[in-house]
Amino acid sequence: MDPDALVVLLADWQVHLRARNISPATMDSYLRVGRAFCDFLVGNGLPEGARDLTRDHVGTYLAAMFERKAHNREGTVRRPPREALPVAAAAVPVAR
Repeated sequence: MDPDALVVLLADWQVHLRARNISPATMDSYLRVGRAFCDFLVGNGLPEGARDLTRDHVGTYLAAMFERKAHNREGTVRRPPREALPVAAAAVPVAR
């Protein structure tokens, strides 16, 4: 396997997180998202190497996750994006 592949680099990232004394639950969460991103790349025929990834690839993943979340919450009322709000409303922090 390519040593530049993100799935390979996840093990290095785990060592880095341990060295920073990140809590096990946080580490598990980060690594779960990292594995999901790797799965997404493979499943969509996108580059798997860290050097080959672009902002667009990450943006494609984030958009897909947002769509999946929106689909899973179908029928619920969602707050519009900040850019769709009047300036005064967009300036108010929102608890999520």
